[in-house]
Amino acid sequence: MCGIVGILSPAQEVSRDTLISATRALIHRGPDGEGIWISKRKNVGLGHRRLSIIDPEGGVQPLLSLDGSVIAVVNGELYGYKKIRADLQKKGYRFRTKTDSEVVLYLYQEYGLKFVDHLRGEFALIIYDTKKHTIIGARDRFGIKPLQYHLDKKGTLIIASEAKALFASGYVMPRWDSYSLSHSFSLQYAPQDRTLFKDVYQLKPGHLLLYNGKSLRIKKYWDVTFPREHEKFSERDEKSLTRHLESLLKESVRLRLQTDEARYCCHLSGGIDSALIAALATQYSRKPVHCFTVSFPHHEYDEITAARHVARFIGATLTPVMVDSRAMVESFSDAVYCSEGLAINNHLVAKYILNQRIRNAGYTIALTGEGSDEAFAGYVHLRADASGGILENSEQEVITAGVHFPVGQSLHLDRIRKKLGYVPTFLRAKGAIGFIMRSVLSESFKRRYPSDVLIKDFIHSVDVKGQLLGRNSVDQSSYLWIKFALANYILKTLGDGTEMAHSIEGRVPFLDHILFDFGKKIPLTLKIKNNTQKYILRKVAQNYLPEEIVQRPKQPFMAPPFSMLRDRTGMEFLQDTFRSRAFAYIGLFNEKKAIALLDGLSEKSLREQTALEPVLMLMLSAFFLRQRYGISV
Repeated sequence: MCGIVGILSPAQEVSRDTLISATRALIHRGPDGEGIWISKRKNVGLGHRRLSIIDPEGGVQPLLSLDGSVIAVVNGELYGYKKIRADLQKKGYRFRTKTDSEVVLYLYQEYGLKFVDHLRGEFALIIYDTKKHTIIGARDRFGIKPLQYHLDKKGTLIIASEAKALFASGYVMPRWDSYSLSHSFSLQYAPQDRTLFKDVYQLKPGHLLLYNGKSLRIKKYWDVTFPREHEKFSERDEKSLTRHLESLLKESVRLRLQTDEARYCCHLSGGIDSALIAALATQYSRKPVHCFTVSFPHHEYDEITAARHVARFIGATLTPVMVDSRAMVESFSDAVYCSEGLAINNHLVAKYILNQRIRNAGYTIALTGEGSDEAFAGYVHLRADASGGILENSEQEVITAGVHFPVGQSLHLDRIRKKLGYVPTFLRAKGAIGFIMRSVLSESFKRRYPSDVLIKDFIHSVDVKGQLLGRNSVDQSSYLWIKFALANYILKTLGDGTEMAHSIEGRVPFLDHILFDFGKKIPLTLKIKNNTQKYILRKVAQNYLPEEIVQRPKQPFMAPPFSMLRDRTGMEFLQDTFRSRAFAYIGLFNEKKAIALLDGLSEKSLREQTALEPVLMLMLSAFFLRQRYGISV
């Protein structure tokens, strides 16, 4: 993976120093090299930081077409590129390098904006078309790779992998986007097209950005689009669907391993998602696959025993990564800074430490299990939606309380109920977090955006008629989860943010769009069957994993709250932060109410403590974002 920057300035020259500063702000994404290109008129510039995977010698970017009319910088991996390359060569195109990224140039020349339809993988890229004097940005279908931009009043557009590069350019200063921040405090996630920073926007997954110096256009090229029930496969075809699913999953893993074996490893937990990916990876490896597992000093959250069982069964090497409260405290500020997002749990810090350990072990590629729960209805809150929102007592476990299931009073979500006929369980949980969160906001900040306005905007930002109506409740909930939780938190903050902080390229086989397009056509009765989530995926897993792992219930990757750990380091960290003068100064929170909430934790049950954890983490991460970026009040 890499870091990319593009600038188009119709009113003034693009300074080479400015472009270099922006590009070097992304050195963590690409420590292996730097490339700069500036047009002859000096009104367009592209920058690239390289993490070399394919063609280390010849794959230097920016890339130029042979006729010099198209220039591109690419962040990502494009699978199946050798066939694309061969097809383009038959059409007369000639290549300078062996890198996968070069196909972008000639796909664009051959197919125009339809070039993205031919790409398979995780990517964010910038193209400059010299003939049309147009800069084009593209982001992959699910948002695995980030792309952010700023357009100033003089018409200068700067687009980059991360906001850090935009700030380093000097075109925009780090300030809070009050609307986006309020949205995040109310429903946890930022709007689809915004970031937490004022005048810094993100290109939505599956979209193109086009700018010619006069007008900016955003164009959708793909959407998740769950089919209606009559458009799905028949449940009578269970055996053939299981075989085909297995074949597609194996292909997806195989494509993501077409590189030097010594450079890839796997994230491994005790669940079937990462375990199945690791097991399939062993099918294509000539030596044991190296897996890394986070271990916590709390038995409810620690999955090391199950991970060891998987590693022994599939013949993998396992390295446990212990993350205790001291490690969380020491890395919290860095993890938040690198991810550019708000946290709801210390799993953000745990992922940061995990990827740091992976990099220190000499790896640059890590296969992960994200996307399985979205494709195969794996979350327990989706099972609750399937049963009309009824939650069984056994499902209200400590780990998921407040995060996936509502605890206590919620914000009024009647607008969502009116649009959909029900409120997804995960949104009721977010509404409950938002209710508490808004109670600790400062009055001046809370008045800026009432919660009912934010909720109205949330549901209006989604194509309800085209993407939700006529689908079952689980598919509706999955769509909303994919658009907000998956894209804006799981992939961006927890995924790319913590991986690329250490120059780790995360690859996500379950989010191969061909595999996902097949999976969404599988009927719900084969995803949730006999109260078992991911039923059909478990049928595949039976061929590769021990039965007790195949049948193991879903456990989300969560870190234990500071309040549950015997070591008081974490609680002292919270107390010191919330009682500091700097915390009072940021102007977002009522510090007296925040401290009262913190002081009252000891009187709460474990379930209530867990439900309050996201509120404490949202405040804590907002504080450190402000500190690290110097965000003005």
